[in-house]
Amino acid sequence: MESISEGLLTDQALIGSLLLGDLSTIDIAKSVGITENMFHYKEYGTMYKYLCQLREENINPDPVLLKSRLETAGYYPLPISLAMLMQCQEATSGVSYAEGYAKSLKDSFTKRSAVDASIRLQTFAKEWAGDGRSLLLEMEKTIYELSERIDGGALESDHISESVQSTLLGLSQDKTGIGTGFRSIDVHTCGVRPGEVCVIAARPSNGKSTIGRNIAHHNAVKQGIPTAFCSFEMSKEELTSGFLAAMSGVNTKKFRIGDSAFDPAERKRVADSARELIASPLYLADTRGWRLSSLRTYLRRAISLYGIEVVILDYLQRIKGDGGKGENRQKEVGEISRSIADMSLEFGIPIFALAQLNRESFQRMDKRPSMNDLRESGDIEQDASIICLLYPDTDAWEQMGNPSLPVPTQVLIEKNRGADTGTALLQFDKVHGRFLETSYK
Repeated sequence: MESISEGLLTDQALIGSLLLGDLSTIDIAKSVGITENMFHYKEYGTMYKYLCQLREENINPDPVLLKSRLETAGYYPLPISLAMLMQCQEATSGVSYAEGYAKSLKDSFTKRSAVDASIRLQTFAKEWAGDGRSLLLEMEKTIYELSERIDGGALESDHISESVQSTLLGLSQDKTGIGTGFRSIDVHTCGVRPGEVCVIAARPSNGKSTIGRNIAHHNAVKQGIPTAFCSFEMSKEELTSGFLAAMSGVNTKKFRIGDSAFDPAERKRVADSARELIASPLYLADTRGWRLSSLRTYLRRAISLYGIEVVILDYLQRIKGDGGKGENRQKEVGEISRSIADMSLEFGIPIFALAQLNRESFQRMDKRPSMNDLRESGDIEQDASIICLLYPDTDAWEQMGNPSLPVPTQVLIEKNRGADTGTALLQFDKVHGRFLETSYK
């Protein structure tokens, strides 16, 4: 069990981070499941209660407002003093640690509650006069009540009649998920729905980032759907150049050279494409070096501020876990994969997670990739709802004798929980950084 000083510091650090943050910071604590009674000391639980009250009124928290609320309610200057409020701000390491403090507090409350429950159960069992089966039922009830206190009713279930009614109602509505913009893929997947993760994997330089940008362009620019593109590999400027090249049909190489490489017609097409991008609900995040906890915090805020409905992550193996440096990488990727699946469910959004395949498929006669080629795969196969593998026909492309021609590419839909598997046919236009199909515009 933690010491008294550790418990006090946890209380102070969480309140301090909430005072320094905004409305979304309080949302983080609430999403973890923090309640007033979880704090080690009542005074800090009271502070949290009034911070949540400010949140309900859409008022950003700060020490002056909290002090005013506490004073009105008769909690200031006693038992809550100005010194206590100042100590909270001194105890925190910053707003970005709010989720960690909240989880630490909830873990501590769980342990304290479990110890209290075990003591009660021990006394209860010693004094029990009934039969053994009844004793077990009473003990089970105590454990259930403990879970209710901690998880707020997470163990509740509904009669199937409610699910039947909502399912039948849903049949009258369009159930198609978020598309990729490629009909030959979407006809198989029926789109990616909220709570689902679609992994699109390829070997290096075979177009995984390109198809990710194409998907973002289709949803944000063409469909007007708020979309977040999180790149763990490229800067925002590199990403933007890629979008502009694909949209304008200008050689990607020219964006590396600069304005002198463009002719007047190309400048006009780039300018037109830039206006389209600016008008779209597309949000770029340079997430290089981020850990899982930072990604979760960003997505929560982006959803709250911008109404994000689609997320593209580029790419999965570049994301850092929240563990230490010595952690086994395959185990770490497994943690990352599970967490991304959890985020999709928690936030109710579809996530396209790009991934890298290892080079083992090169050693096969046909060079055809399989799900086993997912690099440091961890639990990607298990956690993803849909898995697509890019399979370029480089031999046929080389025989064409023209490197500027698109590369014929099969999209192998190897896993699909909600619909059928199959193969889609695309053309990888490397020169302009985009994939094409007959219906592409």
